[in-house]
Amino acid sequence: MAEIESRLKQENSDLKHEISVFKTADEVLKSRLERSEVENRHLKSKVDSIEKEIDILKSAASLTSFDHPENDTKVDKDFRRVAPYHPPAPQSAFKARLTHKLTNVGSEQIIPFDLAEINIGNQYNPTTGVFTCDIPGLYVFHLTLTIYSDKYVELRLYKNGQSMHYVYVGNKGYLGSESTTALIQLDQGDTVLIKSDQYHSTGDLIYPGYSYFSGFLLYPRIQN
Repeated sequence: MAEIESRLKQENSDLKHEISVFKTADEVLKSRLERSEVENRHLKSKVDSIEKEIDILKSAASLTSFDHPENDTKVDKDFRRVAPYHPPAPQSAFKARLTHKLTNVGSEQIIPFDLAEINIGNQYNPTTGVFTCDIPGLYVFHLTLTIYSDKYVELRLYKNGQSMHYVYVGNKGYLGSESTTALIQLDQGDTVLIKSDQYHSTGDLIYPGYSYFSGFLLYPRIQN
């Protein structure tokens, strides 16, 4: 009888131990489950954030809403706060070449460089030789002049009828060539052109093909 009672006590003790082990394992599993749920919520938050960034980048790539701000979505507005749209900078540039020789040039005669090889913005008129400013800002003008041998000439760059810059070429026994560059601030409607001065030779004077007039917008003026 005592032996049976002892065995029952031992079995009861073993059973209690197993129950305790199961309880501990259950608590461990519950703790792991709670951590997994927290990690899942964190990962979901990251996925949502990445998806939002992708939507913003897609909206930026299309740029369709910039032309119609009234149609902006929340994503468009978020993108505007992060990276506002800047329209392309205005452009103006030309390069014109003289294709025929100039003979018996008069005083204060406009020199039209008649072949516009580059004319971005169409502000240079190769027929009249006049550049008319459409975009206010700082401009760079360059003149390369080649003349016949044993000749001399002085050309001037005019802004709105006022002499701003000049170049003189004189040579003996061979073709002569000189270049000059000018920086000029222009407003909309200002005109720039090249004229002869009173100091020049007669007869065949300016050599064709190697005489150029060019200009480009360096910095547009910021309008407030």
